[in-house]
Amino acid sequence: MAANDIKGKELTSKQLLDGVPRKHLMSSGGIDRLESAKDFMVSNDYVKDMVAHRRPSHPDEFAGYEILLEKLLARGPVVVVFDILPGYQDYDGKGIYTPDKTACQHSVVVTGCGVGLVEGNLIEFWQNHDSQDPTWGVNGFGQLARRNGLIVAAVEFQF
Repeated sequence: MAANDIKGKELTSKQLLDGVPRKHLMSSGGIDRLESAKDFMVSNDYVKDMVAHRRPSHPDEFAGYEILLEKLLARGPVVVVFDILPGYQDYDGKGIYTPDKTACQHSVVVTGCGVGLVEGNLIEFWQNHDSQDPTWGVNGFGQLARRNGLIVAAVEFQF
């Protein structure tokens, strides 16, 4: 909301978790799916609507999905769901996380994109803010490699 200069009440993680039905809360303390928060977000006037954009199933369509993510990001930060793969638990938020095999999923807020140099190779990345404490990554920010289908869903908040 702040990125789009929209005035409104501030939402905390605790308020969100308290507002989502218990059946959608996971033992890890998160929400099972971002769509599970939609009724709470809309009925409490945080958003007019939440639209989930799912990653296409065919890799040939990933480029169009990346373009959609860029368009959403141009309007402000975007909440995304990405695959957590073996090795992510050891990722400290420094450098660019690049996946290999799917295990489970995690949500972050994408705040930008860029290009980094890793072992002599240019790698495009999504800049993201994680819900972990500010000591994770660089002041709470990390980087996810782009162009590999890592992001499985993006939520468009309509105000």
